[in-house]
Amino acid sequence: MQYPESLDRLSRELSRLPGIGKKTALRLAFGILRYTPEEAANLAEAIRQVKERIHHCDVCHGFTDLGT
Repeated sequence: MQYPESLDRLSRELSRLPGIGKKTALRLAFGILRYTPEEAANLAEAIRQVKERIHHCDVCHGFTDLGT
């Protein structure tokens, strides 16, 4: 079955996550379709923030939002 390009793109991007295959990615994409606009914006903002704020710590080798 062919899906609209935006849904297909979302599914492809989700399938890039570790442990997420094509079927699971499509299920997740359909789940996101049921989100309210506010819920979708919250998810997008959480992804943006983690990419901006979290980094690898050279001291403990974990992830942190402290320092540079």
